[in-house]
Amino acid sequence: MTIKSIPKLNAGELRMLLLLAEGPMHVNALRAELHDYGSTSKYLQHLEDLGFIRREKRKTRVVNILTPKGERVAKALQVLQD
Repeated sequence: MTIKSIPKLNAGELRMLLLLAEGPMHVNALRAELHDYGSTSKYLQHLEDLGFIRREKRKTRVVNILTPKGERVAKALQVLQD
């Protein structure tokens, strides 16, 4: 995947990918980290539609996990950040 082939993502979605690169997180943890209580679900849905994350139910919570495609994008973002 090249940088040009990455779909347009907003700042919240980019931060979310970087947070999920550190490990799976549930929605409330992402909301707290992003300090955004309105758009988190919309961002997650967009990332899932793009195939960057998958949602998995664990006990009573839904956990968001990067897919291999999402891991590649997150790695590219980390390289650009450094």
